[in-house]
Amino acid sequence: MLKSFFQRQRWFRFAIYVLASILLLGALVHWALPPLLRPWLEKEASQILHRPVKIGELAINPYSLQFDLSDVAVRDQYGPFVSFKSLQVNAEWRSIWRMAPVVRSITLDTPKVTLIRLAADRYNFSDLIPQKSQTTKTDEPLPRFSLNNIRIIGGDIRLDDRVVGANQTLDQLNFSLPFLSTLPQRINEYIQPQLSARFNGRPFELKGESKPFEDSLDTLLKIKINQQDLTPFLAYAPNFLRGLRCHRRY
Repeated sequence: MLKSFFQRQRWFRFAIYVLASILLLGALVHWALPPLLRPWLEKEASQILHRPVKIGELAINPYSLQFDLSDVAVRDQYGPFVSFKSLQVNAEWRSIWRMAPVVRSITLDTPKVTLIRLAADRYNFSDLIPQKSQTTKTDEPLPRFSLNNIRIIGGDIRLDDRVVGANQTLDQLNFSLPFLSTLPQRINEYIQPQLSARFNGRPFELKGESKPFEDSLDTLLKIKINQQDLTPFLAYAPNFLRGLRCHRRY
């Protein structure tokens, strides 16, 4: 009986040590890691984008796997380029046994983008577009991932067209996508994106459904536009779309 008592004490002390270690590690990740990680992220992002990147705040909750970036701003030689109020990513622990990233939610709040058209086919972001590769496609499998509850809230895109001396505005942009997954159990399901915004002050909506990772690429797109002339927009569309004719319908 005495032996059993000491064994229980040993297991109790072990459980206390494990719990204390988890709490200590969580506290270190939550409080100590963000101040060290934020400058590194700024440096790496600046090198990749060839533009200065500033991050106001980085927060990590190691228990809920929540990651928050706040007050992020990217500038280029012309001024503000990209910014957003916050980006929140909630991952899930089942990523471990799924052997793939599983994200519960992604929320991008108040993104702002300033685009500048410098020449007919040159913009202030043209240097970020990768060059076409001559390598042939391989039959490599799709990377495994599951992204859920993707949202963009209050987006704002401004285009300064210095070629024709015009400005285009896409604001009040809201986007939602319930999921995007390459996991086998969901690859045959339709994804259903929804987007609403105003283009130069006039609202429009876009809804669709698609199977982007199926060979059939089965896709349906519905656009609701009220009294909107899209002809000026075609100047910025890819070459294969510029031959389309747009008509206003009242």
